[in-house]
Amino acid sequence: MAQTPFDHMPRGLFKARQLLLCAAIFLVLFLTIGVITGNPVFINDLGGGAVKNVSFSVLEMSLRFYFRLVYTLYNIPQECYSNLKGRHFKLCEEFWFLLSVRVGMALIPFFVSALIYQFATFNMKRIYRRARQRAKNGTADAAGKIVLDKSQVTHPEANRRDFFCWYFAMQTATIELPDKKRISVYISADLPDEDLKPGITLVAYDIGYIFGKKRWIAVVYAPHVAVIRGT
Repeated sequence: MAQTPFDHMPRGLFKARQLLLCAAIFLVLFLTIGVITGNPVFINDLGGGAVKNVSFSVLEMSLRFYFRLVYTLYNIPQECYSNLKGRHFKLCEEFWFLLSVRVGMALIPFFVSALIYQFATFNMKRIYRRARQRAKNGTADAAGKIVLDKSQVTHPEANRRDFFCWYFAMQTATIELPDKKRISVYISADLPDEDLKPGITLVAYDIGYIFGKKRWIAVVYAPHVAVIRGT
């Protein structure tokens, strides 16, 4: 079966972009913890002893939260390891509850960032698999020539980026169909710039609605590809 530009995913580029996105999300969540722990309820040490007359920045509050949590994990009261009853039992019960809340909070930035990365990886494989299947089908849904963006005079619209394009490590271009209708298409990041000049004919494949919008993937026209729509 013939190879297509979507047979090989640009894993390096994809991972670099996802790590950048996850790092930004992690930082936002990390600082959010600083905002939350600025509340007097969280300024208290786990074992009591309020910190008074202090003023910390959001970043300092976040760092302090994690440092205090690590310190507390290494200094759990000995009596809270046993099944004491009475006053000590109630104090230890409260201690374990507060500790579990703070551990849960501390894990949120890591958990959410990892979840987003896994979600992106899953969608990346799904999108490229669908693009491969459509491109290898041999029958395109549309064909047209790359056109210039109205705001540009020397570069094709393939140089423009949108979030879907960035997210899945692709390139994007606009092609004009024979009926003068224009559609945005997504192209493999491995496609050389020589194949993205104005006037180059691309064949497009409808891969359905993704992220709430109809998406098209495209490859450079080859004579053996039949076009069933948009000709």
